[in-house]
Amino acid sequence: MKQRARLLAVMLSIVMLVSMVGCANDSTDTGSTGSAGDTGTTASTTTGGGEEATGGEETQAAPDELSYWMAIDVSKVAPIYTNWGDSPMFGWIQEATNTKIEFIHPPAGQEAEKFNLMIASGDYADIIERDFGNTSYYPGGADKAIEDGVIIALNEAIDNGWCPNLMAYFDEHPEWVSNWVTDSGNYTNFPFIREDDLLLTFYGPLMRMDWVKEMNLGFDENNLPETIDDWNTILYAMQENGYAEHPLLITGLDYWSPGGFITGAYGVGWEWYVDEAGVMQYGPAQDGFREFLQQAHQWNKDGIVDPDWIASINTEQTRSRVMSGKSGIFFGMTVGGIGYYYDTINGSSGVNTAPNSPEDFHLVGIPYLKTEKGTTGRFGSTSLNVASNCAFISTSCDNVQAACRLLDFGYSDEGWTIYNFGKEGVNFDYINYSEFASPVDLSHYGDQFPRWNDEVYNNPTHVQSIAMSQFVRSHIAGPFPQDEAYLVQTLVYDDQLLAIETWNNSTDYTGSLMPRMYYTSEESTTLAELESDLKTYKNETITKFITGDIELNDANWQEFQEGLIQMNLEEVLAVRRASHQRAINR
Repeated sequence: MKQRARLLAVMLSIVMLVSMVGCANDSTDTGSTGSAGDTGTTASTTTGGGEEATGGEETQAAPDELSYWMAIDVSKVAPIYTNWGDSPMFGWIQEATNTKIEFIHPPAGQEAEKFNLMIASGDYADIIERDFGNTSYYPGGADKAIEDGVIIALNEAIDNGWCPNLMAYFDEHPEWVSNWVTDSGNYTNFPFIREDDLLLTFYGPLMRMDWVKEMNLGFDENNLPETIDDWNTILYAMQENGYAEHPLLITGLDYWSPGGFITGAYGVGWEWYVDEAGVMQYGPAQDGFREFLQQAHQWNKDGIVDPDWIASINTEQTRSRVMSGKSGIFFGMTVGGIGYYYDTINGSSGVNTAPNSPEDFHLVGIPYLKTEKGTTGRFGSTSLNVASNCAFISTSCDNVQAACRLLDFGYSDEGWTIYNFGKEGVNFDYINYSEFASPVDLSHYGDQFPRWNDEVYNNPTHVQSIAMSQFVRSHIAGPFPQDEAYLVQTLVYDDQLLAIETWNNSTDYTGSLMPRMYYTSEESTTLAELESDLKTYKNETITKFITGDIELNDANWQEFQEGLIQMNLEEVLAVRRASHQRAINR
């Protein structure tokens, strides 16, 4: 489960520090200001520059000042802070790194617009949290942003020893480096990392097990539905027995099979996927996709699927349908799905059933659909351990060493502890793992399990997810490694953890999980010019196949395949395959 056993105490011996993530705390920064090209001493993992006073005593230098552009989470942070820098967490981080941060938060809903305006102006914040590796955010990706003079490559800063904790972390996890470095060999960012397998999967199909048991269909927690035939048995029984008129909830066209949840039953992905030979393919161009469309059309014709999928169903409408008993199988998350529904029901009844489900409302995670019962599937929703390219240093930063010190702090033991759990004695205390009941093996924590206290669990002002935002970032993301101890405390119901286990055990993800891919500026231009029209044509046509506006016969299917070619599928596929091969070669 864990990649290593990590002690959480902040003050560790030098010997222990060298053997764990976040090593190299033994050097002292001179506090000099410099760029990535300057030489300098290795940055301290916790404090800023110090000056030698008369008599040999070290005094704290004035804090380094940095500007930091980041979006603020609307649901978890914005209800309590307009500036996240006002939180105790960022106060601890600024104190530990001897840094004064000017936070710049774009207005909610205007993140892309404000980011593009900042880039166009040429006046960048010192640090930018925005995934430059995502070519939809920045055409050409991080390498192009370096070429354009927007961000710096970290290679020289790393050679100067300014990122000791980050490099020590990847020394422990060399298998993850290929999803951090770019095709050009640039280290560009301080990434968000999901350390544990438990953190990689959090979304999948959910089912009303209480209904299924009442119908005596032979399915239970030890015999979950795995195939399309299983789903048909359950869905049609739910409809015929009056449990739900439209028992299958699909919230929009792209949610028919995110991650290949349903198309995987026919051996293909929803769009781009990797076949069993390791070659990237396009799902709608495969015969298996036609089989999926036939089933989807039948469900739509028989009223099995909620007909409002065509217009799209938002989160509030989804929750209303599930809570009112109008949906029997749907896709959801562990926290925003199972946790939300259980918390809502328990809140209205005044009965806390945790860790068990509420009475008469039992959700279970069911396997991602597979081609044959008892086999391991190839599709599903999961993430890379190096989850995203997170924090970048811009070319406007005059003090690269200070920026590195601040961002590198997240990979030290002290920074890792603050980002994940907060501050001992303030919002958490260490306990022995055996005092915390969990179906997950937590024995590697020993007596250093960081248990949140009432400041998080029973905050008088804020619900838990908002109260957490005062002390941690582990419930969101950031430039640090995320630890599973945060999650097991957030997923308070057994069904949440069991859902993750079910989803993970049903697939090896070889079809849907691809390495991080980068595109050259020329490739990005090609995709921008061609892919939009391809997607529009695909969406319009398969919608008509599902609704029956176009009959799914041999002639119309062949016309669809020819249309994909006319919409430049081969050119787009060639670009994506080239990028995929480069990613494999890394």
